[in-house]
Amino acid sequence: MGLLGRLLEAFKPCAGHSPNPRVGLPVDELDCSRELAHLFLFEHDTRMAQEFGEANYVRWMDDQNIGVASLTEARRVVNNLTRSLSSQRLTVNSGKTKFLSPEDVARHFQLDSNTEIDNWEELFPKVTPGNLADARGALHATWGQISTGDHVGTGNWVKILRRMYAALSKVDSDLFEQRALQDLIDDPELDERIFQYFSRRNRAQQLLNLFSSYCSARENLFEATESVFFESLLLLDPEPAIAIQIRLLATQFASGTALGQSGKPLGRASALLALYWFGESAVSLTSLFDSEAARRLPKEVARAWISTITALRPSLLSQVQSKLVGHQSDDVARLSAFLSGILNGTVRTIGNYKHQKSRWPLPGRYYDARSWLVLHLASSTTNVDFRASLSRDFKSFLPLTRTTPEKRLASAVRRRLL
Repeated sequence: MGLLGRLLEAFKPCAGHSPNPRVGLPVDELDCSRELAHLFLFEHDTRMAQEFGEANYVRWMDDQNIGVASLTEARRVVNNLTRSLSSQRLTVNSGKTKFLSPEDVARHFQLDSNTEIDNWEELFPKVTPGNLADARGALHATWGQISTGDHVGTGNWVKILRRMYAALSKVDSDLFEQRALQDLIDDPELDERIFQYFSRRNRAQQLLNLFSSYCSARENLFEATESVFFESLLLLDPEPAIAIQIRLLATQFASGTALGQSGKPLGRASALLALYWFGESAVSLTSLFDSEAARRLPKEVARAWISTITALRPSLLSQVQSKLVGHQSDDVARLSAFLSGILNGTVRTIGNYKHQKSRWPLPGRYYDARSWLVLHLASSTTNVDFRASLSRDFKSFLPLTRTTPEKRLASAVRRRLL
């Protein structure tokens, strides 16, 4: 148990130079928080369910809700929670502990608003060209019902906005475009849903304008928000002029010169992937960093840099490798050796890299940008058997190729494999 604790402490995501908090679950982009919550709290769940009834106890991750009949019993709940959790060396978050009356519960959990959205979803379980106008009109009417009243902005209101952004994407509505910037400022946790509200409707210019306005407002730009923005761009099929704008912005972020950026590695690495996806040349990517800057790159940025350049022009791998000589990360060195192995044919196979995703709200599925990147990289192999395997893989990519970036990469891979 002591070793496990040390490992969790060592691998817990850090918040810049801030000290790691000693309480709560770490916020991460993986699913380990859910598993940790269950590992620690199943025993606590059993005690609470026995004490107050299984039907009255609900836990989501580390958030717990318990239904009781009186304030007296509510105070007893807090006492029991404190004692139960302390037996496992955990503490109750007193700042988030609230006593809610039935009316408060309805307001906090947005029961009426959720019901209105549920009713709309039941009425339009599938939006088609034939019922699109009706579905859009009904959703706008639903928003008119739930957007006024004393429940607005309280409790789980952010979850209502999250559902509305998804539903408005489904009906291709611009209803929330004007409020998106303020929602992003007020509730940064909505960033992915807001960005995809634009990108899944292929509103490329509007998405760029939104992000530019957010940066210009000098708001605190989180690393995760930067990364989510560039990941959302990968869903677009933009006009050539807008693709140029995307490359200019991504170049600034990748090189660390953009206005207000956090400078953290995830956003910069995602920007490099966007440069690759939207047609930046390998020569331009290679010139982003000189030898001194390359050696200081965070490992995530260095890995994205060497991978995208090698995919676009394998002959530049040795030049990038020479710039990265002396880089402190073993991960970068291992990737460099792996890429060399692909090119010289010593790497004969590769793991599962084909990740299909839904084009929702459009019909069909697609392979994501990272799947295309791996296929593009591997297509430069000189190993005959490996090439034959990749050719079979390529046949599964072709039927799902629709957007301009996909078609461009499909042509590049075809030239190498055929």
